[in-house]
Amino acid sequence: MNRDSARPVGELTLRTLAMPADANAAGDIFGGWVMAQMDLACGIRAAERAKGRVVTAAVKEMSFAKPMKIGDTLCIYIDIARVGRTSMTLSVEAWAQRYLSDVMERVTYADFVMVALDGEGKPTPIPARMRRTGSGVPARSRIMRTATRPPDSAADGAGMDSIPAWASATPRAQPALMPSTPGSAS
Repeated sequence: MNRDSARPVGELTLRTLAMPADANAAGDIFGGWVMAQMDLACGIRAAERAKGRVVTAAVKEMSFAKPMKIGDTLCIYIDIARVGRTSMTLSVEAWAQRYLSDVMERVTYADFVMVALDGEGKPTPIPARMRRTGSGVPARSRIMRTATRPPDSAADGAGMDSIPAWASATPRAQPALMPSTPGSAS
């Protein structure tokens, strides 16, 4: 992803309006709110690609170049930069469409590492992408690994195929519902 681009890079995944409840006393939108919206957008794109549940395992360095203001529309663009066995790295850009104008300014960007999980909360392989051949018959595409480090090197979040224990925690058990019997009080 070209971080110096004057235009957004990636697929528009989420748009939302910055409201007064999301701002400090000066009218600047909280950076944590912007980051949360980026994380939501990553969850959407990563779950679509993984065809299932995903969690955020890491966020690489993030700094804010411009402020978001009340009334601005936050636009989140995502490019899937790398797909590994159980994880993927998404390059994310957050842009502000300024209130009542066509002016777009990049607010921040970061790389998010998302991990696919199975029904038990354990890392699970991400399915290979299907592509169509000229005859219309689906064919498996190869997944290119672009990381230069071994997959278990998580020092900078580049290879998250082995993830921290908290990211694969089993979901909490839900309380069982009591069956209702005829004549019992609810």
